[in-house]
Amino acid sequence: ATNGLTPAAPSTSPHFTAYPIPAQDRLWVAGQNMGSVNWTVLDLQGRVVGNGNAHPPFAVELETVAAGVHLLRLEQDHQSEVLRFVKNP
Repeated sequence: ATNGLTPAAPSTSPHFTAYPIPAQDRLWVAGQNMGSVNWTVLDLQGRVVGNGNAHPPFAVELETVAAGVHLLRLEQDHQSEVLRFVKNP
């Protein structure tokens, strides 16, 4: 059964792409630069709900993240980019 929603396009920034949107158990992140990336998942109130460090491509595990709209901050080489994503229940 489907919920009637069509998957959205991936969330993109100049150097990163996050997919699938909406996400469920995990959010995949691909990047142009394959160096180490510090990532932080934030809720819309700015609270940190997850973080880590990885080399793209990598998966952000979302099992403990509440459903709703979130921000994924990606920091690499003193630069920061933010992607918006939706987590399904």
